[in-house]
Amino acid sequence: MQFTQDEAFELLSMLASFGEESLWQALLQAGCFEIPERLLVPDVRFQLGTYCDVNAEQDFRFDVRGVRLLARLFALPAVIVTES
Repeated sequence: MQFTQDEAFELLSMLASFGEESLWQALLQAGCFEIPERLLVPDVRFQLGTYCDVNAEQDFRFDVRGVRLLARLFALPAVIVTES
């Protein structure tokens, strides 16, 4: 028997209200819950200096000079770090 995420959340809420968290752990270890696979986020480093105009136009619709102009006009920092 497998529970969907919504069903599992409802069950957890009910078990927690009765102080039965240990039963939740047992069900979890038994594989009773659908756990979505987490996708890996690649470590992408973007270096505009390695682009030629043809590739830049295909990827961004602007040549390298145009992308640099947009970055300057939007006042983008040299390094942008996103949460993983």
